[in-house]
Amino acid sequence: MPCSVCGKAGHNIRTCPFVKEVKSFEEEDESPPDQWFYGELTEPVKDIDTLTNIMVDGIQKFKKYLQVSELEEDCDTKELGSTIDLWFEHDSSRNNYFDNIVKEDEFSKFCDDIISKAFNDK
Repeated sequence: MPCSVCGKAGHNIRTCPFVKEVKSFEEEDESPPDQWFYGELTEPVKDIDTLTNIMVDGIQKFKKYLQVSELEEDCDTKELGSTIDLWFEHDSSRNNYFDNIVKEDEFSKFCDDIISKAFNDK
């Protein structure tokens, strides 16, 4: 039977590597960096499709993080857009690997699409 958190077989919530990693952040009294959720980027993202895949993976991992962290929050999926917005803001002030791909007037739709792909299209 697969783990209820990560979906992989061979362990349960008490032995899940993802849960252990989340708990290690809590022991250090810090939140994971943005890249822990969506992956380490080493060069600018080339197109919207690639960015969409990166953000879908990231927001799914962020929601799992909320569920197993000490926060134990079940964030409403509509509220996840603010996390995506924060990731874009951080990228803008750091490496600018993807902040310029989505136009400001299309950002809300982009976030809605990410959330839809991450949680509704299963």
